[in-house]
Amino acid sequence: MLVIRKEQMQALRDAARAGFVRRMVPHLRINFPAQTQLYSDAELRRMIETQLLVAEHCSLRLELTTCRFLDLSVLYGWDFGASDRYQWVADKLRDVSINEKIRMDEVEQHLCGAPAPM
Repeated sequence: MLVIRKEQMQALRDAARAGFVRRMVPHLRINFPAQTQLYSDAELRRMIETQLLVAEHCSLRLELTTCRFLDLSVLYGWDFGASDRYQWVADKLRDVSINEKIRMDEVEQHLCGAPAPM
């Protein structure tokens, strides 16, 4: 029987996370050039890493919903999901009684009518 130690699992998680961050940098630059042009790749990676902690706190586990969360973070500010202004977002996203895709859908639907601040 194959046994994977905790350290090995952590190394796999770390590698997956690093790969996700590497993919998100060009994704955000391509889809949000105006909002990301002032940041170096290193700065953008740091902001992504910070928002990943917020996403984890909101129980976002899937890459797709986390990517959507990062997209909203670029549009609504890098404190999106953690600021008092968007406290309702954190509250909604932390409601684990609802599927995370549905939680993200509801947040996006609510924001859809409001233009993103520049």
